[in-house]
Amino acid sequence: DQPFAPVSQVVTVRVDPGNIFTLGAHPLLRLLPSFGIHVGVDYWRQSSEQVAYASAADSIPGIPASLLAVDSRIGVTTFSAGVTYSRPGATKPGSAGLPLDASWTFEQVIGGSGGRVQKTQAVRAAVRLYHRLFK
Repeated sequence: DQPFAPVSQVVTVRVDPGNIFTLGAHPLLRLLPSFGIHVGVDYWRQSSEQVAYASAADSIPGIPASLLAVDSRIGVTTFSAGVTYSRPGATKPGSAGLPLDASWTFEQVIGGSGGRVQKTQAVRAAVRLYHRLFK
């Protein structure tokens, strides 16, 4: 009936997180020499976690530690799309400019299975400059 266990019930557990398998495809369609669009689909799956009390003294009578791992096996499918700009930098003798990559990507979870899967959306922007560290 209490939402939180009393301090006397705090125990130590060992958690073996489940293995994660990931597979994705992200093709890029170059529309111009320096501009393209990309789409992608990713799938990842996490196997069930294994939870056990750290010692017999940590156990709570009548409550198995495995209760913490209920619905820990999940699968998630995401879709992403975005634009990419790429500049090679100084391509002609005497010209200036560093190589540059910039991208904007929208990503959304489109499917989930197993335990709790958050239906998230994300917008990601990235800029990458290339510069020689040593001459």
